[in-house]
Amino acid sequence: MIKTTPHRFGGLWTEEKLEMIRKYLAAYMTIFSKNPRAKYFRTIYVDAFAGTGYRDLTESNEPVGGLFEDIEEDAEVQGFLNGSAVVALENQPPFSEYLFLEKKPKYAKELNLLKERYVHLGSSIQVHNEEANQFLQNWCQQTDWRKTRAVVFLDPYGMQVKWQTLEMIAATQGVDLWILFPLGQAVNRLLTRESLPDESQSTRLTELFGTSDWQSAFYRTEIVKDLFDTREQTSKIANLEAIGKFFVERLSVIFKGVAKNPRELRNSRGVPIYLLCFAASNPKGASTAIRIASYILGHQQTRKQFVRKLAPMDNQIQPFITTFKVKNFKSLVDVKLELGQINVFIGANGSGKSNLLEALALLSAAQENRLDPDSLYSKGIRIAKPSLMYSAFKEPTALNQVELSAQLENEPVPIKIQLTDEQSHPLVFHWKIQNFEQIIERLKHQFTYPPLNEYVIYNLETRTLRGLTSESKKQPLGINGEGLDNLLLNFSPTEREELEKYSYLIEWLDEIVLDETDNYKREGLKQGRSVSKLYFKDRFMSVDNNVFSAENSNEGVLHVLFYLALFISRQTPQLFAIDNIESSLNPHLCRHLIEELCELAKTNRKQALITTHNPAILDGLNLNDDAIRLFVVNRDDETGQTKVERLRAKPRPDNERKHIKLSELWMKGYIGAIPEDF
Repeated sequence: MIKTTPHRFGGLWTEEKLEMIRKYLAAYMTIFSKNPRAKYFRTIYVDAFAGTGYRDLTESNEPVGGLFEDIEEDAEVQGFLNGSAVVALENQPPFSEYLFLEKKPKYAKELNLLKERYVHLGSSIQVHNEEANQFLQNWCQQTDWRKTRAVVFLDPYGMQVKWQTLEMIAATQGVDLWILFPLGQAVNRLLTRESLPDESQSTRLTELFGTSDWQSAFYRTEIVKDLFDTREQTSKIANLEAIGKFFVERLSVIFKGVAKNPRELRNSRGVPIYLLCFAASNPKGASTAIRIASYILGHQQTRKQFVRKLAPMDNQIQPFITTFKVKNFKSLVDVKLELGQINVFIGANGSGKSNLLEALALLSAAQENRLDPDSLYSKGIRIAKPSLMYSAFKEPTALNQVELSAQLENEPVPIKIQLTDEQSHPLVFHWKIQNFEQIIERLKHQFTYPPLNEYVIYNLETRTLRGLTSESKKQPLGINGEGLDNLLLNFSPTEREELEKYSYLIEWLDEIVLDETDNYKREGLKQGRSVSKLYFKDRFMSVDNNVFSAENSNEGVLHVLFYLALFISRQTPQLFAIDNIESSLNPHLCRHLIEELCELAKTNRKQALITTHNPAILDGLNLNDDAIRLFVVNRDDETGQTKVERLRAKPRPDNERKHIKLSELWMKGYIGAIPEDF
């Protein structure tokens, strides 16, 4: 079977590194946007050795250069994707200026493409095709540090950073520094066991540490006697821990503050390759900066736990959201939801059902600190300027702040975010996180809630399912139905077996075919422009002429297959939403499909928020099961605010003696959620 390779940064260690940088940048700019004194400063983010910003360097056949090109690179380092540029550009609030340094013209050219992707940042993005050390030294001397503060990220592959550069950064008294020290990737490899490194390598190590004291720290010379003579013998005594400690002590000589708990980054074989270090140069701000960085670096998270954070659908159990609260978002002035695993929302058009789904998506984006319009759109949020995303009713007076919170099972600290906006231009706005202190409190307990990070709103489009259009880049499934064929190609045998159990839902279906090599296309079975590798066989057609592509299939089978794959796969999100699940489906099919999805949710630990306008969906819900919940959504007749009420049991109208389905009760108006003016 041909499998698609997920877009990776070269290993878990790079994801770990980027997560820490992301957290610090969010805290840093939150302080500078809220503190009246800090607002005075121009803020700059500097990324040296910036690579291409976001593309996998394995696409290039060029070797990784540097001072030690003769050193064999770690295989995971060769596959490294320097995503720190994108992390910084997506940070909210934004920096005043971004400087990306890249010596290779090819990579610098691709960095310039970021200006097109982040148009709203305009001329604040600068790309310099220059050697990093010389540029940084000149920049430190020429910048007015009375009015400027900066975060510098030095992210070399090897030993490219010179000590003189670090000295000049420390002398600015305005820079917070994150530096990736090549602990095992370069330094330890140069420290020969039975003698000092040769002159060339020793010179380079001295340039890295800013002193030749590393020789006495890492080596011991002894007088050795044997039967024939007496001689001096030099041998290496330093291990990785000692090397890292020496570098941190050297940073402490020139910086006002240094985090004493740098993070050791290991490759997939468990070998330490880098040490992520933090230092602060500003005398007044160093203590705060060190406290925040130490929280981030010192979070006690084993490698196994980190794998769980990156892949929430593994064997480690993730909790569900039990309570979700929304204030001042669109029509949701003050709403509280007590959630189960399957949560179905019904109501008239415009009652606020989709707003509920989008509020949770906004919390998801805020937790990742990815609040730019592109990121919000990628989660399924309908983008509008903030004045239209705040509640704007006559009573009570609207506040320019959105409050969102989620409580998890057996978790003492809730996820709570307060958002406001900053508009620099009528066409450009930015969301800002207000409650920095509460975020720091959460950092003490846990980094993040992975299922919330992955949350998206699926709103299927038939043309997308057919492979004719593709807008969403979400993996493994896009919000409009992208990627269904690739997900099915990567199903495990167990997942395929589970999927086959539900073939009865499509009565004409004989077989699902995944054409990995496009043989069917070459045989003329796909005449259009579909990129989907998905085909179907119809059991009622002649066996020699019964195969047709996704672009020629009926839309119902595509929708059913998407939902089944979503609930079965261990690669899809644990937490997600579906807007208008009944689209393109027969009412009788809707009832049986939702019954099966409810069972799959419990089997595979999925939590879903679902909206529908089809009464048949209700007949597939067992309201006696507390994991399955039905919510009625209405607009208040006087204020227009959205009100949400959970329907806990089926109503029993006095004038109706016979058993009545939930669908009938809805249509007859006994449970609300219908237009009342006609």
